[in-house]
Amino acid sequence: MTQEKYDIFISYRRKDENGKEWGTSIARNIEQALEERGYKGRVFFDHNQIGAEDFEKKILGAIKQAKVFLCVLTKNAMDNCVNEGDWVRREICQAKESGLNIIFLNPDNEFNHNLLPNNFPKELEIIKTQNSLEIRSGQKFEVDIDHIVEKYIRPIVPCKDFSMSKYQAGQVIAKVLVKSDCDCLVYNFEQELGLAKATEYTEFNLPIGENELKFVVSNFPHISNTQIVRLERDSQKRVVVELKAKLDEYLSTLPDNEFEIFKGNENYGFRLKSTRNVIVPAKYDSIGSFNEGMAWVKLNGKYGFIDKTGKEVISLKYDFARAFSEGLAAVRLNDRWGFVDKTGGENIPLKYDYVEDFSKDVAIVNRDYVINKRGSQKIFKTVQMFFAEMTFKEKLLLGLCLVVYFAVVMIFFSLGGEIFAIFLCGFGLLIIIEFFYNFILL
Repeated sequence: MTQEKYDIFISYRRKDENGKEWGTSIARNIEQALEERGYKGRVFFDHNQIGAEDFEKKILGAIKQAKVFLCVLTKNAMDNCVNEGDWVRREICQAKESGLNIIFLNPDNEFNHNLLPNNFPKELEIIKTQNSLEIRSGQKFEVDIDHIVEKYIRPIVPCKDFSMSKYQAGQVIAKVLVKSDCDCLVYNFEQELGLAKATEYTEFNLPIGENELKFVVSNFPHISNTQIVRLERDSQKRVVVELKAKLDEYLSTLPDNEFEIFKGNENYGFRLKSTRNVIVPAKYDSIGSFNEGMAWVKLNGKYGFIDKTGKEVISLKYDFARAFSEGLAAVRLNDRWGFVDKTGGENIPLKYDYVEDFSKDVAIVNRDYVINKRGSQKIFKTVQMFFAEMTFKEKLLLGLCLVVYFAVVMIFFSLGGEIFAIFLCGFGLLIIIEFFYNFILL
């Protein structure tokens, strides 16, 4: 009798360490899944024990004529492969010798390559060097089989009657409407469904039962949200996804120099230096670099400020603006200057002809004065200006007072009154401090 021809061979270890036929169950599920996808009668799966006398003829013969060799790596699949007569070992060796496309399947990633014994056969080194493909339990099993068939089996073993699983083929009987606060990719059990646009509902077709929907921010795969959605026959469900808060939190933690200016269509925006992801579209006439988490922007002749998320936190209403310094930014409106904080509050009113940025808690205004950041906003004359405004008689009187003061101090020192002299110096210092505070601070 002529031996049947098989295109796909499934190799597995029947029993686990507890004696349960875990490997058999998984291999049978794989066989059934392949048959459902058009490979019926073309998959060799050893359902029953085969006697030693039939091994060479049935098992090795099926491998020789196959094109794809699927090896199921259950947790203990390689335990007995140190023995030369082990069936799994012989099957893998025959597959290598026959030049089959060998695919290792790792159910739920239970098999650990690092736990192979030290005396593991060199002829099976392929297990260490070749990556295995995970097959997950539950509904994810169908998704993984679809992926394996489409990418690894069909290119080698074409199938005229090929059909995806019910899920993959779109034979669905329920709908879900997804609305997100920012653009995101939607996945069901890691199978990409498509893009959900921000602020509008996007419809997706899903199978009934439990679905694990994962929403991933576009261009930011590490920012995601997962929801379990249970659908009933012919049902329609709305799902609202909130991702922008996570995205904004992430962007806010990035350093100022991670945001770089780019130009597009004669306008300017911001993108991340490391990934080139656009954060602020090129829509402004001019922009400044981020400083203290804020950047000035100009549009239609007016200036305002945005934060790292692209939000316009200070409205574009000023005629000019400069970068933030020590929590305040200089702004100009109708030829008058003042300062705003990061909330847009005009902490220092726009009443000056000229201002410089804050440095060490003070800023020069109107060229001859400085102001502080206190709510009272007291104006300080500079020392130079104070002396410039003194009359000649006032300067002469001040000079004579200083000469007399230092003469008295020296007399006490010469007479041995060091302690009193030190006291007098300290008292004089207090007078000087009081002088600057009361006369220079107007």
